Parts: sequence; C-alpha cells; structure tokens
Amino acid sequence: MTEPPSPLADLLRPRRPRPHRPGRGLLWGVAAATSLLAGGLGFAFFGLPEPLRALFTLLDDPGTPGGSGAPQAAVVEAGPPEPPPMATSAHFDRLDPLSVDALDLPDVHELRRPQRSPGGARLIVEAVELAATSTLLQIPWIDGAPRGRPRPVPAGPVPGDPGSATTATAPLHARGLAFAAPGGTHTHAWAERGGGRPDRIVVPGFPGDALPGRHPQDLAWHPTRPRFVASTQAGAVRGLELWEAGQVTSLPPAPPGHAEEPAWHPGGEHIAYVLRGEASSSIAELDLTTGLHRVVAAAPAEQHRAPTWDRAGRRLGFVSSHGAPPGGGALWTIAPRADPRPHRVARGVVPPSSGPAPFTPDGRWLLATLDSGRQPLCFFPVEPGRPRCFAAPGISEHRDPLLLVDGEVWTVVAVARPDGGDRNRLVVYTLEPLR
Repeated sequence: MTEPPSPLADLLRPRRPRPHRPGRGLLWGVAAATSLLAGGLGFAFFGLPEPLRALFTLLDDPGTPGGSGAPQAAVVEAGPPEPPPMATSAHFDRLDPLSVDALDLPDVHELRRPQRSPGGARLIVEAVELAATSTLLQIPWIDGAPRGRPRPVPAGPVPGDPGSATTATAPLHARGLAFAAPGGTHTHAWAERGGGRPDRIVVPGFPGDALPGRHPQDLAWHPTRPRFVASTQAGAVRGLELWEAGQVTSLPPAPPGHAEEPAWHPGGEHIAYVLRGEASSSIAELDLTTGLHRVVAAAPAEQHRAPTWDRAGRRLGFVSSHGAPPGGGALWTIAPRADPRPHRVARGVVPPSSGPAPFTPDGRWLLATLDSGRQPLCFFPVEPGRPRCFAAPGISEHRDPLLLVDGEVWTVVAVARPDGGDRNRLVVYTLEPLR
C-alpha cells in the first residue's frame, strides 16, 4: 500500500476526557440509595464513578411462588474496571493494508451492507438509486476483489448457474438479503415492499411468497439448516416467526415490546434479538428448547441494537447508546452464560446502518468505524487494549464493514466516500491477520 501523506493520527480528533469528581459521585450514590430505600424498592447504586457504576434491573422470577411467570432477568450495565480509551494518536496501533481496491457505481447514490455469497463468487450490496428505489446488486468476486459489471440479484436459481435467472422485481424496494448455510435447498432470501403488493420475503426456488402481508424484516438464516427467522408484525406488535420450506411457526411471544434484529447462536438453539420498547431497547435471548425469553442487557432510556455472536457462541456483541457520546454508539460485549455483566469495548463508534459489527474468527476483536475525524475502520479489542485502525488516502466515512477470511489473508469490504464526493463507493482492503 502506498504510504499515506500523513499518519493515521491526522484522521482522528482526540476527545477531551470528562473530569472525574469522586465526591460528587459519592453524594449522588448516597442520595439515590436513600431515595430507593424510602420507596421500598430494594437497592440500587447511581452516580458512582464510572468504573464502579452499575444499574440492576430485577424482573419477576418464574420460580417464585405467586410470580407472574415472566422469565427471570438480572440485567447489569457496568463499565469495565479500566475502560479502553478513545482511539487517539496516543492510543491506537496503525495497520497498513497489503492492498486497497475501490469500485465506483455511477448510477447508485448510496450503498449498504455488502456481503459475499457462501461460495465466494459474488458480492451482494444493497443499492439506493437516485430515484429513491432500492435494489440488490450482485458483483462478480474475482481474485480477491469485486470486478465486472454489477447485475440485479436473480429472482430464481437456474441449475448449475444461480446467477443466470430472471432478475428481481424492480422498482420494488428490496433489502436485507441473507444467505443460507451452504448445501441447503434454498440458498438465499430477501425482503421486498412496494409495487402494489403486500410486503413479503422472496425465497428463490420456493413457489410463492414467504410471510406475505406481515411486514417481514430482519431476516436471519439458521447456521446449519435451511430455515430462517424474521421479525413480523401482527397487529401493533412485532414478533419472531420461523420459516422452513413454506411452513411457518410463530415463536413464543416476547416480553412486552417488539422483537427485532434476530441473530442465531452458532449452536442453533438460541436467538438473540432486540427488544424494542417505547423509550428504550434492550438485548434479549430466546431459548428455543424451553420457549423462555431472557433480557441480557438493558438500561433505561438507552438504545441497544445489532446483536452478533462470536464463532464459538460464548460472547455476544452489540451497539448501544449507553456509554457513548451524544448521537454516537458504543461497542459492548457480554458472555450471557459465563459473566452477566456487559463490558464496554469502545466508546465512540459509528452505529451500523444495518447488520452487526463483526467479530474476528478468534473472537478477540470487533470491527467497526471509529466516530472521529475521517472515520477510519478499526479493530477494537474485546479485552482491554489499543484499537488497530486503517484507512486509505482520500477515503473517509467508512460504513458497514464486512470481514472475509480467506486462509492467511483477511479482506475487509466497506462502504466509504471519497473526500469531497457525494456518493458512496465500495472499498476493499486486504490485511494480514491480527495476532
């Protein structure tokens, strides 16, 4: 890679840390605890210094005689003992990509959520055109980069050549394409709306619409079986429904709120999802073997979203407004079965427009956009440490990074914007794996 004209530190604007006033935190803690005791609500601690701050939300215990039967959840929001600092010129390691490639799509105003087919031959990207219609484009993936002429995603596979079928139905709004596990009967699906028809999910090769008229969104395939779960609407409430070969199963209803953004556990027996309420949203989990829901991360008046599992299924990552600068996001992780306390990984990241922040294969890093300066891409360590950031000269405002692992080379595909430009482009970085 050509050496940038300035170090990566020039891309970042350090933020001044908030001064810590121990006395004030202690007074707030005493006042809050006294108030809660007087109201007979048990105990809680507020206003303590951030490394000790914790918010405990206790819900009904189904095992308690006389309880309502709601699933038990002890939800904790806490900063780690030593929160990692913001990535500034003094607190990051710079990564130099092995190569940088870019692809411009002149007729496309905005790009979102790039992903690659399981076989590795195609890159799929959501494209918003100047006419405000959205389509799904497939781009041939050749020699480690997107090359060739983009085409609309096929609406039905042809034996031996999935890319040769009829095209998707423009000008419908197509979004949220997801690939099934390799080797399944159905290879991919996406959501559509508009065109004078009910909202639906299109499953190429399946005769008919999936989940028609239920405003389906947030499609997620099972990790090993040809089935997917989606967020659908029945009346005024959104819930989760399971689809497999045309058979639809309504999953046990969530606690009060809307179930959105489902993410399968790698073992296939649990689904993490966003539980959205009127003033906040939390991260919850559904155990398919018992039908019980459990809230694993919540905070009053805060927004949690984009849950994702590491490959081992031990740790769950998500983006939250809790512990983030105003209007920004923070990266958090939690190990629901080993440690019920969420830990903040990074304070200032750009919330993804769709999809989660991906883990590296070993689960030690999360890939996201730093919300500072020209918004480079960074690998943020799950354990305390310094992020590793990279960006190409003349490229800024990275979004929706996709991490591809091909042997001893990592490839990151992201949507970005050239300096001074008004349209997005696809940027492809190849890097040596992090050790």
